[in-house]
Amino acid sequence: MGLLDKDPCWARRTAGALVMVAAFIVLMGIITGEALYPGYHTGEDDISDLAWEEPSATIFNATMIVGGVMYSLTAILLRHAGLSRSVTVPAFLMGVGAVGVGIFPVYTGIPHYIAALMAFGGGAVTALMAGRTADSPFKYISMFLGTISLISLVLFTAMWGGEPFGPLGEGGMERWVAYANMVWAIGFGGYLMNSGPDRSRSRMSCNRP
Repeated sequence: MGLLDKDPCWARRTAGALVMVAAFIVLMGIITGEALYPGYHTGEDDISDLAWEEPSATIFNATMIVGGVMYSLTAILLRHAGLSRSVTVPAFLMGVGAVGVGIFPVYTGIPHYIAALMAFGGGAVTALMAGRTADSPFKYISMFLGTISLISLVLFTAMWGGEPFGPLGEGGMERWVAYANMVWAIGFGGYLMNSGPDRSRSRMSCNRP
């Protein structure tokens, strides 16, 4: 029996576990890479700058690829569980973007920037779209984090390559995008694993009426 032959509730709960673990892997990969990178400054240096120095580069790139694959599998499972394409398509693009960030490090130029934009933008849009169909209070948390991520992405893009404005700097602003997405993903994973057919009447429930 293949993965997509499983029942929708199984797909939903497995997706929840995958997205939670994926966010943890990416987060810890970033933290570990920062700790091992001599002179790294989170306010001045972008997350992707971890790819310039070993062993941080291998740790960061590997965790982005693994986490990205897991994000993409989450999207496929959620589509099988009946979630709308407005949620699953940006979630899949987020995963593909994360994989691209790992395959195309920052020194590759345009391919990396496209992948990073897919990962960041896909995460923000997924949070916003998921918030439309989730039950409260996660509904409001999801939309709040998605909004924070999207606004931060706009500000980060505006300051990228120029003179950073504000005390956070370019690296700090980028982390507002990335960490909002990861916190949301961890929360979304818990929401998915805990929402059974008797717990929710939203369009995300396993066997909605």
